[in-house]
Amino acid sequence: MDQAVDNKTMAETGTPITEREKNAIIGGVLLSMLLAALDQTIVAPAMPTIGHALGNAHYLPWIVTGYLLTATAVAPLYGKISDVYGRRPTVYAAILIFLAGSLVSAMAPNMFVLVVGRAIQGAGGGGLFALTQTVVGDLVPPRERARYAAWFSGTWAVASVAGPLLGGTFAEHLHWSLIFWINIPLGVLAMAIINKPLKKLPVAAKRHRIDGLGALLLIVATALLLLALNWGGSAYPWISLEVIGVLCGSAIFGGAFALRLMRAAEPLISLEVLG
Repeated sequence: MDQAVDNKTMAETGTPITEREKNAIIGGVLLSMLLAALDQTIVAPAMPTIGHALGNAHYLPWIVTGYLLTATAVAPLYGKISDVYGRRPTVYAAILIFLAGSLVSAMAPNMFVLVVGRAIQGAGGGGLFALTQTVVGDLVPPRERARYAAWFSGTWAVASVAGPLLGGTFAEHLHWSLIFWINIPLGVLAMAIINKPLKKLPVAAKRHRIDGLGALLLIVATALLLLALNWGGSAYPWISLEVIGVLCGSAIFGGAFALRLMRAAEPLISLEVLG
């Protein structure tokens, strides 16, 4: 079965992927995932400095929340998009969106712009999390994938340790904006590494379409749920009208998404997978 996976990939692309190219792709996507993982941990130590520099410190939690909201909401969409348009353009789009958010965040003149930049970052970072595992799944036979799971875990471990150290160092000794500027050269490096070998990966389902309505319902339901979890017990009591209202909204949109899955000609998530 493992050999069949490799043969199928070669047959669809027409050009075999060498071991060196496979390692380059995996290294490049792991580097891009490291960027997204770092940005979940690098900001926290610098938040007091950012609040002092930009003002409106009561909005500081949204620097983290904005990133997590968009990253979680859009992550399920990237797999389907890459099936339709191919892995390479989708990975590139995710990296470019992430870098655009980094640029906006680094140049933010006030807290509102910084939160918007972080939300843009999350829209790209969520794709990097999902696409890294998708690309590795394309390249590696099932029997060998457990070995690469260690690389995923190692990447998260590095981000968990290096993120707070870098964030604190930049904020205290240099400038807080370096937290975001550092993403630019690393993102460009990741794109350069995967540029040529990633062209050999096939477009898995070129004739399929994306269920736009289902995607919208999923994004709204996920965002509202995360917003309620973030507000509950901090900004508002758990039994407040605000939290209960947002949770009800999430349930309504989640139910609408479930109905869409059952009725759509080509649902965003296959019911066979859920079954």
